[in-house]
Amino acid sequence: ASSLTILSLVVMAGGPLFVPTAYATNNPPAPTPGTNPTLAQSCGLDIALVIDVSQSISNTELGQMKTAVNGFVSAIAPTPSMFSVTKFARTATVAQTFTANAADVTTAVNALTISGQSGTNFDDGLAKAWSTFDPRPTKSNVVLFVSDGNPNRIGASGTTATETAAENAAITQANIIKTAGTRVITLGIGNNLDANNLKKISSNDAYYTAATFGDVGTALAQVALDLCGGTVTIT
Repeated sequence: ASSLTILSLVVMAGGPLFVPTAYATNNPPAPTPGTNPTLAQSCGLDIALVIDVSQSISNTELGQMKTAVNGFVSAIAPTPSMFSVTKFARTATVAQTFTANAADVTTAVNALTISGQSGTNFDDGLAKAWSTFDPRPTKSNVVLFVSDGNPNRIGASGTTATETAAENAAITQANIIKTAGTRVITLGIGNNLDANNLKKISSNDAYYTAATFGDVGTALAQVALDLCGGTVTIT
């Protein structure tokens, strides 16, 4: 962190005396996004789904997103993969711990509703998703993070923060996840977000975009293909 030193001039009988007084600026530099681990094109993954349910999303849009996420789960489910589900708005909640039962995952996704809380907390969404790991230490781990907005809350209590502070907290949490060997993939929906916020918690090559909620299914189909190569057929 940078600091600022102020020199105080004190006049005494014997002449001036400079007395250094240090004041911290309390303006720490932004964290540097960590390296995003790569994955081999093979299936058998532990995938934590992190889904935005903030108030910027309408019920119709949420329905489209649910359909898309369930399609993604159905595409990956025939492989030896497991899923957890975490929802976030002002704060985050684990909706489903890791399971290989695709029906349980679909039930958890279908039960998602728009939050009664205002705010978007990338930090807590990532932290709660990370708390669901690691069901199978021998399998590769993935966090798939889906949002249509910009962060403005931090911590488990959903403290209000500037977008910059909230993004810095999310980068720090994402770095913990990536340093442990888990790949973070992000999907940005619509044009009311700063794509760089999502790229910084994943990486440029792990960022996907959907122009509308109706396009999320196509984007997630591409994610599935990128994760599993030619081993999955998506209808």
